[in-house]
Amino acid sequence: MFFRKGKKMLYPYRKFEGNISEGILLRSIRHRVKLIRFPTQWETSDENLRVVDVFYFEPIHSIKRTVIMLHGLGTRNVLYLTRFAQLMAFLGTAVFLPIIPYNFTRTPTGFESGMAFMEPAPEKLLERWQHAVLDIRNVLDVVEKKELIDNVTLMGYSLGGMLATLVSAFDERVKKLILIATGGNPHRIYWESPVGKYFRERVSKGEKICFRDKDSCYRALENIPAFSSLKELLNSNTPPCVKFDPAKFAPFVKAEKIIFFQAAFDHVIPKESAESLWKALGKPRRKILAGGHVTALATRTLMVLRILRFLKN
Repeated sequence: MFFRKGKKMLYPYRKFEGNISEGILLRSIRHRVKLIRFPTQWETSDENLRVVDVFYFEPIHSIKRTVIMLHGLGTRNVLYLTRFAQLMAFLGTAVFLPIIPYNFTRTPTGFESGMAFMEPAPEKLLERWQHAVLDIRNVLDVVEKKELIDNVTLMGYSLGGMLATLVSAFDERVKKLILIATGGNPHRIYWESPVGKYFRERVSKGEKICFRDKDSCYRALENIPAFSSLKELLNSNTPPCVKFDPAKFAPFVKAEKIIFFQAAFDHVIPKESAESLWKALGKPRRKILAGGHVTALATRTLMVLRILRFLKN
């Protein structure tokens, strides 16, 4: 647990030790899909955010490994990853797919799915990243209660890959890390990516951000020196967006093994963002996928086989 000087704790962790509800949604010959629900440990007044939803793809015969899979921004990205989860469960992997707060079934009142992560309000954004990290760490608590925590892998796509990087920096229970079509330097996504259109529209209407404009933002954020520890990073006198930048957390990732899948023609994650995270992680094993941010996932069978080889070795 870490503090900012004179201010409240950043990225607080409260272990989840309560009860969960669990029900079967779907059965097949080799696996079943369950919905696990438990109360979030983050304080919120929004009814849609109070419960953590986790889809559990459970192999019926034997469990060879455990993966927590984190989806990207919005609703469609959840559906993309369910196809990965079904295939991996069919091949003996227990897959937990939590819904990241502010997305899909957990979209707060007055927002579109995922857009709460695109607001030009730095302090609010930092709160939301903290909420997401806490919920994911509590999913690790649930996995631990099910005695499936040994050698657990965190797999994240897009926004999920960014959050996976932060969680792995905080939580030593994550042994392996799989990152797909993701990156660091989120300010580049806000200013350059199609998904940042909402952010840019709000700024053009006069909403205040940390910097005067794009150029001053880039100059300030891309010249911040490296931090020697998580505590130094979180206590630093830097803008809030630094404190949820995966590239700043990457040097402290505790995962023993990492694989980085980068889309060759990614229009959502700028190349500079992907490169910044890959380099900050120490240039781990990297696979370049033929395709864009979404179309690269069309090779999911080949990707799953590569992932399972990575997990086995």
